[in-house]
Amino acid sequence: ELSKDVQQPAAAAFGKLFLVSNLTTLKRFQEAEDILKEVQRTADRLKSDKLFSALYGNFGGYYDKIGERDKAISAYKEAIRYAIITSNKFNQISALTQIGLIYADTPKTDYSKSVVYLEKALGLIQVTGDKHRESSLLRHLASIEAKLKHPNIAVQYYRDYLALADSLNEADVKIKINEIESRYQSRQKSDSLLVLRK
Repeated sequence: ELSKDVQQPAAAAFGKLFLVSNLTTLKRFQEAEDILKEVQRTADRLKSDKLFSALYGNFGGYYDKIGERDKAISAYKEAIRYAIITSNKFNQISALTQIGLIYADTPKTDYSKSVVYLEKALGLIQVTGDKHRESSLLRHLASIEAKLKHPNIAVQYYRDYLALADSLNEADVKIKINEIESRYQSRQKSDSLLVLRK
């Protein structure tokens, strides 16, 4: 827990990190780098492990976007280190996933390393119960295992992905049906009230 004198600057720093991902998406890299350096000075001053975890995760995304994959991997590893210290599974999952995807999609592709990181992320995701992220990772792992010429493993990941995707789609459909039924019932009540008023 952060003390009161640390909370305000930390909150401002987290807000600035949110801007970084938007700036990198817009390819405004110099602005993103400037903000990252500013937040790093704040993190150094505050000595906040939570802020360091988020900062290094953002540095990883920044370096990945500008094509500096080795620096991205190093930054994500730092993000993981701080995320472990703060027991932040979300940041651990994000950084592990990003490293796995970098290893799967670089000029010096290393699918074996990719699988190691993605499987670690999958294990954490299954603990947290995030089914949408689990589905996405299962699909990536199926594809990578196929590229590694591990058909049995690839097929199993793909089956797990399909089963999970089907259940997620079914759940989404049920939610939409419930919303429609709720709207219909509300409209029926509203119509009944209008009739009663007349």
